[in-house]
Amino acid sequence: MTQRLVHTVFVAGWMRSGTTLCAQALGAARGCVAIGELKSTWSALARNLPCSCGLDSRECPLWKAVCAAVFGREPSNDDLWELDRQAQELERTANLLMLIRARRNFRDQWSSELRHYVETLECAIRAVADATGADAVVDSSKSAPALAMRRLMNCGDLRVVHIVRDLRGVANSERRGTRSKVVLVENPPPNRNGLMSALLWLATNVLCAVIGRQADRYVRVSYEELMMYGPASLSRMVRAAGLEPVADSDSKSELSVGHIAAGNPS
Repeated sequence: MTQRLVHTVFVAGWMRSGTTLCAQALGAARGCVAIGELKSTWSALARNLPCSCGLDSRECPLWKAVCAAVFGREPSNDDLWELDRQAQELERTANLLMLIRARRNFRDQWSSELRHYVETLECAIRAVADATGADAVVDSSKSAPALAMRRLMNCGDLRVVHIVRDLRGVANSERRGTRSKVVLVENPPPNRNGLMSALLWLATNVLCAVIGRQADRYVRVSYEELMMYGPASLSRMVRAAGLEPVADSDSKSELSVGHIAAGNPS
C-alpha cells in the first residue's frame, strides 16, 4: 500500500532565538501540527514530562500513538532511553559531515544504526500525521546536525524555516540564563559568555543556512521582524513555508498549543 506524503517543516536556528514561537505559529496553519523538538522528545517521554496539550506525555493520545507505531507496543523506559541515546549520538556536530555524505549514498550503504534511526523518524512523523490528520509536521529540533538528519528522510517535502535573532539579544539572554520555573528539557541551555555565544551563534546559523538551502523550501526569518510586525510577519512566514494561515487577515494570527513534550524553556 502506498503511504501518503507527510511534509516536515523544520525550524532551524540557535538557542534563545524564538524557535518555539515560530513553531507554534507554523503549527497553527491549516493541516499542520507542532510537536516541539523531536530529538529530545524520547527523553521527555521517558521522564513523563507534560505535553503542551495539558496531559502527561505518556498519557497524551498523540504520543501514545507515536510510541505504538515506533515500538509496536507500549515502550519501557529503557526503550525510550535507548532511542534517546541514538538521537543524541547520531545528531551531533561530530557526525555532521557523515550525515551530509550519507545523502549521496543508498540506504543499504548506511550503518545499521543510522538506517534504523532514520526509519524511526519517518515512522514517528507518519504516526503524528495519522493521529492528527495533519499534512505537515513542525519539528523544532533546530540544530544543523538534526537538519542534516531530516534531509535523509523520505516521507515528503522538507521545508526549512530558519529563524535568526540579533547576536546581541542572544548573547544577553544566554548571559543571564533561563528564568523559567518549569524545565522542559533534560539539560536546560547553559549560561555563556559573549565570545562563546558569538562563535556558536555564527557557526550554527551558517551551517543551517548552507544545509537548509538544499531542502525543498528554505525561508529565512528575522526574530526582530517577527517581534516588530507581529501577526503580519507571522502570517508572511507561514505562507512563505508553503502553508495556509488560519487567520483571515494579516491583522491577527494564531499560535497552536500543539503537542510539544520537549523544547527549550523561554
